[in-house]
Amino acid sequence: MIATVENKLDAIRGALPSEGLFADKDWLISPEAFPISQKFASELEQLGHRLFVFQRACNQLYQLSFRGKQPQWIAKYLDAGKPAKLVVLSRQKIFRDELPRVIRPDLILTEKSYIIAEIDSVPGGIGLTGWLNRTYSALGQDVIGGEDGMLHGFQMVLHTERPTSNIQHRIGAFWRRRIMSHNQAAMFIDSSNYSICRIFRRSRRS
Repeated sequence: MIATVENKLDAIRGALPSEGLFADKDWLISPEAFPISQKFASELEQLGHRLFVFQRACNQLYQLSFRGKQPQWIAKYLDAGKPAKLVVLSRQKIFRDELPRVIRPDLILTEKSYIIAEIDSVPGGIGLTGWLNRTYSALGQDVIGGEDGMLHGFQMVLHTERPTSNIQHRIGAFWRRRIMSHNQAAMFIDSSNYSICRIFRRSRRS
């Protein structure tokens, strides 16, 4: 049976967690994931590495700046408002080459392409996006990353950087049960600072 628009909307509403997605937010539900072209999907898949290289170059520029090998105003600008102890700690050898594990650009689509409005490293919205992936995948839509791509990708980061996320750890086990109890990539992430989330699918028309 071919699902009608109303059938799809009913299925999505039925998949909503009982707690809701965000407090005091109303949602306009689409029966289809946001379509993008194969060309744009390919560009997005390459964007992560490019932004990683950009972040690494920025970090190197900062280090050269506070050592006096590049204009010193760069380091002064980036250190402004930070506690002195934090600045000293971040410049220690053990930390100074560390880069964010999560790179989350905010993209604004234009008529011909897109622009990057912000590059964030706070992993907000992962629970919501994971839920959207799973929900639209269940409707038979070709969602980029697949049903559990968001969870698996974030899990790789956690197991590298956060041993406490391991299922064998008491705290990690609690959060694992919390996630699985919702049967989705549920609300184990504090996403209060991320109010807009889109789920993309490949457009079959491209």
